[in-house]
Amino acid sequence: YKEDKADIHFLCVHQTFEGAKVGPSDFTFRVGSDNIPGSEIPDEFTAVLSGHIHRSQRLTHTLDHRPFSVPVIYSGSIERTSFAERFEEKHYVIIKIDPDPKGETPKYEFHPLPTRPMVKIEVSTQGNRLDAVKMDIQEKLSTIAPDSIVRIQLTGPNAENTQRSLSASHLRAFAPHTMNISLAYKWKNAYKKRKAIEDFHQPVVTKRFSVSGTPLS
Repeated sequence: YKEDKADIHFLCVHQTFEGAKVGPSDFTFRVGSDNIPGSEIPDEFTAVLSGHIHRSQRLTHTLDHRPFSVPVIYSGSIERTSFAERFEEKHYVIIKIDPDPKGETPKYEFHPLPTRPMVKIEVSTQGNRLDAVKMDIQEKLSTIAPDSIVRIQLTGPNAENTQRSLSASHLRAFAPHTMNISLAYKWKNAYKKRKAIEDFHQPVVTKRFSVSGTPLS
C-alpha cells in the first residue's frame, strides 16, 4: 500500500482495538494479545474501518488519553444479535471525502437503522398448570410488536417440567411467524451438570431452546 499513489487509504480489518466497548456494562477492550493498541496503528492510512465489534463507535484515543494517528470506525452490526445488545441503537456510516482532500480529514456520519425490538418476559410456573402457563405466555406475546425477538424466562419450582412440556410447535402457535422466541428456565438442581460447570462455580444452569420465525425482508 505504501507504493500506491492514491490520496485516500483505508485499512479494512475485522479486529478489536484498544478502547472498543461492548455490552450493557461497557466492557472495554484493553491492550492484550488479541487487541491492537492504538499506538500501533500506521499513520499512512486515512482511517481504519473495522468489523467484529457490534456496537457503533469511533475510537480516537488510547486508554491513557494519547491520540490515535488515525480514527478507528466501527459501523457495528446492522441488527441486534444478542440480548447484550438489547438497548443498542444500530447504524450505518457515511464517509464524506473531499475530491481534492489536501490532507483534510474525511467526515464520518453515523445514521440509525431500524431494528427489531428485543423483549424479555417472565412467566411463573408456581402453582400453575400447563394450560395456565400457556395462556399466560399467549397473553403476554399478544401485547408486544409482532417482529420482536423474545426471550421467555420460566420461573418457579416447576419450570423444568413445564419447559419439557412446551414444544416448539406450542410456542409457534402462540406467536406470529415474524417473531423469534427463545424459552429458558433456571435449573437450580445442578447436580447432574456439576462436572460441566465446576470450573465456573455456577450454582444455576440456564437451559434454552429457540423457535425462529421467518426473517423479515
